[in-house]
Amino acid sequence: MANKNTNFKNRLVLCLAHRPLQPNELDNLISEAVTSSHNYKAELEQEQAKGLHASTDNEQKENTPNTSTTQIEMSASYKNSNPTVHCLITGSPDVSAPGKSFDDWETRWTPGERILSKFIEKIGLQNFHRLPKQGEVRLNGKLVDVKQKNFEIYTSEVEQLMKEYTWIAENVKQHFNLYATKAVSEAVVLCPSRFEGDNEEMVDLAHMLQEIFDQEWTKKEGPLHGVVVKVKTVGC
Repeated sequence: MANKNTNFKNRLVLCLAHRPLQPNELDNLISEAVTSSHNYKAELEQEQAKGLHASTDNEQKENTPNTSTTQIEMSASYKNSNPTVHCLITGSPDVSAPGKSFDDWETRWTPGERILSKFIEKIGLQNFHRLPKQGEVRLNGKLVDVKQKNFEIYTSEVEQLMKEYTWIAENVKQHFNLYATKAVSEAVVLCPSRFEGDNEEMVDLAHMLQEIFDQEWTKKEGPLHGVVVKVKTVGC
């Protein structure tokens, strides 16, 4: 199903990094998130360049009888828009301070915050524009806190994974429903391949994730409706 909003084709990168990983596994996952974000940004910059070029041509032809109102409106939309690559990283918010029975939120970074900072360091803080110039492609970074212990009540590992990733999909969808003003046309979901086939009960993780995000994003109304989701597993 194609996205209904053809003027603003934002992109989304979701990196599932909240489960415990070895340093090299996390580095590879974050590196893939950086690469995917850069690729999406480059695609949007090319689209903007084409749109702005068409905008200039239409402005020059504005007074000619052959230029339609639709052409003028579409070219203006490129000039006034700031396409966005949404970069979402899942991470744990749990930080237990020594000698305390509660999480310490004030004096220590959470594991999720450390992962997000690693991503920002690799992609470059300068790529995140608080006030982008007219027509400039912007990156929007966000941490999605996932408390893995909330899903440990399920004895089946497959069921635990399904509930966990479904919650993530729903949480992201709700965030976009509340705050996004423009539709997203394409998304890539990155996950560690280490969780594929960990035991006899495990199913194809990529297939599971594809079904979950198609159901929760593509088929539901909102800014993610119709989004094309690509699931990619990242190895060591």
